Amino acid sequence: GGVEQGEPMRMDILLQMNNDAETGSVVLAPVSETWVDAIEVQLVDTQGQPTGVRAQTVGRPESAVTTLSPRRIAGGLWRFAPGATLALRPGAYTLRARLAISAAAPGSGGWTGEVFSQDIPVEIVPPSNEPRRRAHRVLSLARDAILDDRLEEAANVLDALLSEQRDNMPAWTVRAVVSERAGNI
Repeated sequence: GGVEQGEPMRMDILLQMNNDAETGSVVLAPVSETWVDAIEVQLVDTQGQPTGVRAQTVGRPESAVTTLSPRRIAGGLWRFAPGATLALRPGAYTLRARLAISAAAPGSGGWTGEVFSQDIPVEIVPPSNEPRRRAHRVLSLARDAILDDRLEEAANVLDALLSEQRDNMPAWTVRAVVSERAGNI
């Protein structure tokens, strides 16, 4: 049904080589940042123009360098915060990821170039008060708050939902995660 305005959106970005790639491995070693910083995830409009809405990386890699091979992938979690999707008008958009390294760290033998992901269509829709859709939005907001360690905020939105939907098992599951992380088993 799409992503509602003001609803956070998370995505896993995986970098992988073709299994039949002739190159043994590829080193991603940007000169002044980590390999994760060389990845840009954004929403573009139907004409391919940037909207200015970019995803943020969740967490930091253990190493600034990574190596890809047909048997080794790399990846991470990116997210669009609630305010990012709130700024978009309802309509069709495209999610696009770009890996660009213009210069490799000296001596690394690192790859340089630019590659794009496949385009993924995303529909931004107005917020709905339909109970099932509202529950989905609350769960998304709670999971987003957990990513930032805003546990009290996550608990509050979940508790409000659970006061109306006592049998919502996904909400109880996420509420249990919040309680466990807060040290309240």
